[in-house]
Amino acid sequence: MKISLRKLTPFNIKPGILLASCGLIVFGILHVKNVLSDEAYDGSADFYRQQRQVFMDARKALQQGKYNHFRKLQSRLGDYPIAHYLEYEHLRKQMRSSADVQDLDLIDAFEKRFKDGDLANKLRRNLLDALAEQKKWPQYLQIAGRAGQQGADCDRLLAEVKTGQLNAFDDRSRTLWLIPRSQPEACEQAFTELEKNDPVSVSMVWTRIHRLMDKGRTGDMKQMLGYLSSKDKQFIRSWIDYYPDPQKALTKDDKLREDTDINRRILVNLVERWSKRDAESAHAYWNRIKSRYAFSQSQRHAVEQLIARMAAYDQLPQAHEWLHALKDEDLSPEARFWRIRTAMRRLDWQVVKRDILNLPDSERNDSQWQYWLARASEQLGDKETATKIYRTLAQELSYHGFLAADRLDLPYAISDGSSAAEKSLKARLMGDAKLIRAREYQYAGLGWEGRRDWMDVVSALTPEGQLAAAELAYDWNWADRSVFTVAKTGQKDALALRFPMPHVDTVKEVSSHNRLDSAWIFGVMRRESGFIEDIQSGAGAVGLMQLMPATAKEVAKRHGKNHPGDLTHADNNIRLGSSYLRFVMDKFNDNQILATAAYNAGPHRVNRWLPQDITLPADVWVDTIPYNETRNYVRAVTAYTTIFEWRMNHQITPLHKRMVDSQPNLLVSQR
Repeated sequence: MKISLRKLTPFNIKPGILLASCGLIVFGILHVKNVLSDEAYDGSADFYRQQRQVFMDARKALQQGKYNHFRKLQSRLGDYPIAHYLEYEHLRKQMRSSADVQDLDLIDAFEKRFKDGDLANKLRRNLLDALAEQKKWPQYLQIAGRAGQQGADCDRLLAEVKTGQLNAFDDRSRTLWLIPRSQPEACEQAFTELEKNDPVSVSMVWTRIHRLMDKGRTGDMKQMLGYLSSKDKQFIRSWIDYYPDPQKALTKDDKLREDTDINRRILVNLVERWSKRDAESAHAYWNRIKSRYAFSQSQRHAVEQLIARMAAYDQLPQAHEWLHALKDEDLSPEARFWRIRTAMRRLDWQVVKRDILNLPDSERNDSQWQYWLARASEQLGDKETATKIYRTLAQELSYHGFLAADRLDLPYAISDGSSAAEKSLKARLMGDAKLIRAREYQYAGLGWEGRRDWMDVVSALTPEGQLAAAELAYDWNWADRSVFTVAKTGQKDALALRFPMPHVDTVKEVSSHNRLDSAWIFGVMRRESGFIEDIQSGAGAVGLMQLMPATAKEVAKRHGKNHPGDLTHADNNIRLGSSYLRFVMDKFNDNQILATAAYNAGPHRVNRWLPQDITLPADVWVDTIPYNETRNYVRAVTAYTTIFEWRMNHQITPLHKRMVDSQPNLLVSQR
């Protein structure tokens, strides 16, 4: 037996003996008591403070390979709610070095003993990954069958190929082959073996080529050339060569003059890419060639709508005309919206009103378009219609609701309703073993595990139970779970739970130091991370204020530091993020709206989005920001800032005072 009793069992803890298929397995018992019946437990985080520190020290010792010290610390944990996590990490570490079929019995024993199916399933996936890395393919399939785990798609495929279970493409392997990106090495090896016995069809080849073209994957496309005839290779090579700079290539070369299906696909793809760089010249080129080729109606509509939208993003004066030249029945929702936005940027209120009234009911009744219908009506002298809409919107706790209230000088619909969860229900949740385990994960630096357990419990609760859980999270200073959980109840006026203020002392300190509004820092933080301290985005942004490592390094350097430090550390992240907020405020002359947009999209983009020749009202500028993400971001942060300001001092700065109109030709400061 590879994992001995001495390795797994902490000192001074009686071992349990489980009978399994591989023989006797001795498994260390960490007795996890049911805290629901523990009268000594007082429900507070302080109750486990000492054990929590021992747990964290034991994890560190295990990670450093100091096994004797690890065992001594582990033996002191007793009934600490997440003590079994050390067994999980120990097992995972053992499997990485030498995985075996017998490990599945250890995992089954782990699950039976500690009643943690989620961690057990993680271990099973870890075991499959380890077997794949060690190329133990028969064992891999044996485990996958017994454990009910599929494993990684490519590893499973290669295992079936290597063991002779799969010799030709089936539906699953075809689906993997057609994915328009490079696949893991395991898939590539499997494909090579399968193609020896079952060459891919012409249909499969062209389907993948079309998908790669849509994704712009020139590198992956080169791998497809070997499947093509000499003539077809020329067409695809042309696309690969032209894709980096379609404008230069298409205006100087005529290799795609033949009216064939593949040439039409290539031209559509290249003109669409061109339009994202220079919509005006792409439009001119498209008008020259569109009658020379038998483009389908869908191809024409797609190209012309995209060119018109790109022109709108770039604020070209022609965008308004191009969008309105498109047939109404062919318009996508995005194109319909940009018709309205181009009219807004021209302050053409007649067209704004007309185009909003032409929207389908489901779109027209959205708060943003109702607000702009009221704004247009007001500008056109129809005060009655405007007032009626404003009064309705002003009852909403939202960005457009606040704007509407400002138009009529009405108070904002902000009130902190008492959540009033049942005390008995909250008391039961306070003693729930899994919620306590979740909290201890969070406090011990394992937030992702805590959120998993928390979600498991909360998803099974009634709305009343979820409200009680949100209050419990708030009491435990677990801000992100308070926000997440109360959102499931639909209680929009539970503002303390929806808008908690963690690390308030740090926020006040850095806001004073950087001459910033504390409420704004909280607004940015809530939108960026939902107060999850260890969160990391797909793009690599980290922590409460979602700092990109390069940005954090640059900010730290400006303050004389060589390294930004741990970005998942709350205080550090807030200090660096607030310093960057001060930086973008300086860039845009203390215009908080522009600075908010710059924090999300970058100062260079915001400078491009500023009006060229007229002063735009701030509400117009925000709702015509080209990027959907940034537009929604600025709205949310602005509304959140207002709510946090009210929460901090029960006073509100009206949005019309916070939002400064956008001046033309505003140059970015060189500071």
